[in-house]
Amino acid sequence: MAQLALDLARLPVFAGVPRAALEASEPLWSVIRLESGQTFCREGDPGDSIAILAEGECSVSVGGIAIGKVARGELVGEVSAFFQDNTRSAELVAVAPTTLYVLSANRLARLRVGESPVYAALLKRALEEVGRRVLRANDRLTRLVEGSHQRPLRKDPSALARLWRALVPGKPPRPCPPLHPLLRALPRLKSADPGTLIVPSHRFRPIRSQAFLPVGSLGSRRVACPTAKPASS
Repeated sequence: MAQLALDLARLPVFAGVPRAALEASEPLWSVIRLESGQTFCREGDPGDSIAILAEGECSVSVGGIAIGKVARGELVGEVSAFFQDNTRSAELVAVAPTTLYVLSANRLARLRVGESPVYAALLKRALEEVGRRVLRANDRLTRLVEGSHQRPLRKDPSALARLWRALVPGKPPRPCPPLHPLLRALPRLKSADPGTLIVPSHRFRPIRSQAFLPVGSLGSRRVACPTAKPASS
């Protein structure tokens, strides 16, 4: 087996993938090596590839705020590659000597058309990672609605920081207030149940600057931000 295929086989994402499939995919991959401080991608760049971090570590930032890190074996750009997002949502900068294996969107499509086990493994890992992010964000947002979430940490999803700033203009010096009193101030919601102010999601429609927060283990309900308006029938 060629060296790149051997390196791919050592990554958890390709556990169980036949070596023949990895060898067949080898010509499609490109290798990018970064020194500490070098940038892999910037927020707003075209989302035209998916990558696997093979060695090293990268910091992730949105709007200049560090929100997390990408470590060995993790995917980069999976949302853009699999879910038709045309631009990068974050900036990645190497914090140590880093190696990434990169597939362009066109080459990823070739794996899909050829029904390659490599494509299936990448898609499976992408769905797992996106699912974990959604669950973490749901948990954080639910606690925010309940008024128990403290100031967002750097590693928290960027949506939390944006929602935080929308509720408390400027850089917040204190814990975010619960949403319930803000909702109670809306004329349309004054007659709502004062206990939870939870409404069926079909009663609201999203417009710019609004947020809908999944509540409960099934995520079947939504709490509207203060700017939400009832959907027209």
